[in-house]
Amino acid sequence: MDENTHSVQSSGSSTISWTVPLDLVAMILFVVFVDALLFTTSTDVASLRAVFALPVIVFIPGYALVASLFPRRYADYERRDSSGTDNSTMASNAGLQRSFQVRSIDWRARLALSFGLSLSMVPLLGLALGTVTSSLTIEPVLAGLNLFILITTGVAVARRNRLEKEERFRVPYRNCLRVIRETVSGGTRRFDHFITVFLLVTVVAAAGTMGWVLLAPQSGESYTGATLLTENGDGELTASGYPTTLTQGTGEELVVRVSNNEGVETTYTVVGELQRVDTGGDSTTVTDSETVYREQETVGTNEPWLTKHTVTPSMTGEDLRLAYYVYRGDTPDEPGEASAYRTLYLWVDVSASES
Repeated sequence: MDENTHSVQSSGSSTISWTVPLDLVAMILFVVFVDALLFTTSTDVASLRAVFALPVIVFIPGYALVASLFPRRYADYERRDSSGTDNSTMASNAGLQRSFQVRSIDWRARLALSFGLSLSMVPLLGLALGTVTSSLTIEPVLAGLNLFILITTGVAVARRNRLEKEERFRVPYRNCLRVIRETVSGGTRRFDHFITVFLLVTVVAAAGTMGWVLLAPQSGESYTGATLLTENGDGELTASGYPTTLTQGTGEELVVRVSNNEGVETTYTVVGELQRVDTGGDSTTVTDSETVYREQETVGTNEPWLTKHTVTPSMTGEDLRLAYYVYRGDTPDEPGEASAYRTLYLWVDVSASES
């Protein structure tokens, strides 16, 4: 398989040959395909999405970086003819051989660095993004990977095309099977054979571990958080400073924060009730209530929902309970603590309006 080549006439008499690296083009197309798969398919096919996303995490970032650092082809095996003769030993090619091996690596080192650098960089990239965005959701992580791959691929294309055409790295499609067969059968030196097998086992183990993390169900980690907040004088939300006295017909602003850590997009409904309760005995019984707030929202994975609202009570009395019931999906006909997914309470006194 040959790469597409275009010629551009320079200001002098020479012609500059510009090559489209097929390996880098295929890599970018695969990344675009994974992006579309992650953002257009439902979470019901999470396993399929993880399988396709795995190369973008464990191989492609490192391959793009290696391609930008080592644009030159390695002549040790790529210049052998079909009979297996290494033409690089010929005197006529000695100068070219030396030129090829300046800042060049063979396929084993290229693959090892691609996997190793990817497995090293992705956690560091995630840590940096988590520091900047304060959360590690799929969108910023994927955006960071895409930007890194795009920049390093652009550098790789530019550096390859600065070299003479015969010196540029290209995937040796016709020799790949032969080289792999020689390596597996022990046709290479014993030490090289051992290093290659060790590399393959290490890469498979690392990729398998990361694949298990992506594909295995994360039991015990799915939950929904709910918090009642107020706004202080600086406009910041805080879990303190709650009002303890309200006035009939006068509004009081509160904020309910719902955090979706269920692992999937979830629809929540929040119902707020002001209740008169009987706390006699060992149980609490609601004797009267009024609905002061109701709202529904679909919240993305690992995203918060801040629902700011105003409570305007019409019921009066002391030791009234302001209760918030959080449901996944719709609410039952009679909301209550027994049916709610999460419950928040605030005890208040409501005085009668002076008017």
